[in-house]
Amino acid sequence: MNRQFYSSITDNPLYSPDYKQALKIFKGLYPELFKGLSGNRRPLPWKVLWKIIVQHEDGVCDKKCRDLNELDNNINNIQNSLDWLCVQGYLDSSSSSDHWWEHIPQYVLNWNTVKEKLGVTQPIEFRPVSQEQVYEKMAILKEKQN
Repeated sequence: MNRQFYSSITDNPLYSPDYKQALKIFKGLYPELFKGLSGNRRPLPWKVLWKIIVQHEDGVCDKKCRDLNELDNNINNIQNSLDWLCVQGYLDSSSSSDHWWEHIPQYVLNWNTVKEKLGVTQPIEFRPVSQEQVYEKMAILKEKQN
């Protein structure tokens, strides 16, 4: 469940930062990443960053995040992109272990850098709702579908 789905149930605001403007700024900052790409192709670090911005509610990620692996099925490419984003200041590194005690670097989005470099602001925090409010809203949405 992500912010967009949850917003439809809770009436919290949707989060839709300006993709085109942020991409234009990113491309101006890192033109070398776009060399050799044609048409609508985007470099993997951009795709990873944007996915984290719009879909990772707390900005937490690692190389095993399923949605990031859908961008590129080579986990090493994902890790390289995360490392690059960390060096550029978009991600802060934190350490973690998975349930097999394998060390997997985790990262957290650095919203200050994202705002300073790309002009993208952090989403507004959700207003909590009661379970009853959620059930009411889901019933209304279900009724609209029928």
